[in-house]
Amino acid sequence: MFVVSKTGGIGPTEKLTFAHEYDHALQDQHFDLTKLGTDEVGQSDRAFARLCVAEGDATLLMYDYLQQAFTPAETIGLLQGSLDPAQTAILATMPPYLRDQLLFPYTSGLSFIQSVFANGGWPAVDALYGARPDSTEQILHPALYASHDLPMTVTIPADVASRLGAGWTAPLQDTLGEFTLDEWLKIAGGLADTVAAGAAAGWGGDRVVVVTGPSGAWGVALVSKWDTPADADEFAAAAGTTAQKLGHADMFRPVAGEVAVVVGSDDDIRARLANVLGFAG
Repeated sequence: MFVVSKTGGIGPTEKLTFAHEYDHALQDQHFDLTKLGTDEVGQSDRAFARLCVAEGDATLLMYDYLQQAFTPAETIGLLQGSLDPAQTAILATMPPYLRDQLLFPYTSGLSFIQSVFANGGWPAVDALYGARPDSTEQILHPALYASHDLPMTVTIPADVASRLGAGWTAPLQDTLGEFTLDEWLKIAGGLADTVAAGAAAGWGGDRVVVVTGPSGAWGVALVSKWDTPADADEFAAAAGTTAQKLGHADMFRPVAGEVAVVVGSDDDIRARLANVLGFAG
């Protein structure tokens, strides 16, 4: 393990970074981090939630080490280092979604781990590697993890591309989850943070499909389920505002408690994709 230092010495930042990364090595030694499934294709939300376990665990350990081992002078030095203008400028210029995605495992992941730790200490944190969270909803709302609130199954037909016609493919199906839907409403819809977060809460499950066709034609369809009809209505209102702002998206309410959004390269593609998925008519 190598520690990179701008000054050539081992200061507070390097010590804290080493504690964090050394904890990752211990996690891997005891639990095999490949079993977390953080790179699972087609299940991005679940994979992201499980990344929060490893990063939240290491971040809590890091701060625990800081409190026990750092001198007051080292703590002040760490705070001064965190105000590095160059690092702040990099974060400020990043696309908002990439910045939020980068920080989420360390912030919301830490909050989730702190909740688990408060109810069972380090043994409870260790148990997460065998009883892993299944959604960012559980990370954002730890009580839902504790109550075993699992995502609802949402299915998009595997033959959606062939039903659109010759030359069409469906290169991606995935699950977005509460975190990403919140980001979509904020960034694409321009909604206030509290409005977007409230609309994304109550998420039950979702599935998104990307299709591509001849002459550069493309479409994206999101089908989502919500815990209650009221949750679905709240998301539909926010998604409708976002769809209007995008200008090339349509919203559907297939059944009570569900909301679907179809985005496409033109009106005809959106209509065809909606029809194939059973939303139109």
